[in-house]
Amino acid sequence: MVLKKNFSVVREVWLGLGLSLFALFFLWQCNNLNQRAAQYPRIMLTILLILSAALLVQGIYYSFQPGRYHNRYGKSNKSIQWKVVIHPLFVFGTTLVYLALFHYINFFVATALFVPLLMWIFGERSVLPILLTTVGLELFVYLVFVQLLHVYFPM
Repeated sequence: MVLKKNFSVVREVWLGLGLSLFALFFLWQCNNLNQRAAQYPRIMLTILLILSAALLVQGIYYSFQPGRYHNRYGKSNKSIQWKVVIHPLFVFGTTLVYLALFHYINFFVATALFVPLLMWIFGERSVLPILLTTVGLELFVYLVFVQLLHVYFPM
């Protein structure tokens, strides 16, 4: 089989492949859990794996049929621009830092730093809504999960 000169892999292939690998890795990790505890994650990860595989197949199809891709989406398969990707990447990075902080400071302090920062990233500049949301979330989590349900949070 000879590839056309203008052959390019559409982004759905990379997204489908990445999500499939993600789902497979965590399905494998479910083997280390209690079977009853792993039931819900297995169901959700299996659904994610099926949808990711479908996206991968669709992406492979559109990679070989760029005209149909263009007819369906009306744009080039290389239309991802940095200004579109920077915002989600920054939120993802902030979330990773938030999760890493659990090992050094407790959940409530990390959340008190994360929520206002995330609200600021999404464009909220007024102090009162940021403060009310942060305090309300902290109180809700403390009262419901710590006091009522006796869930342990790293301190």
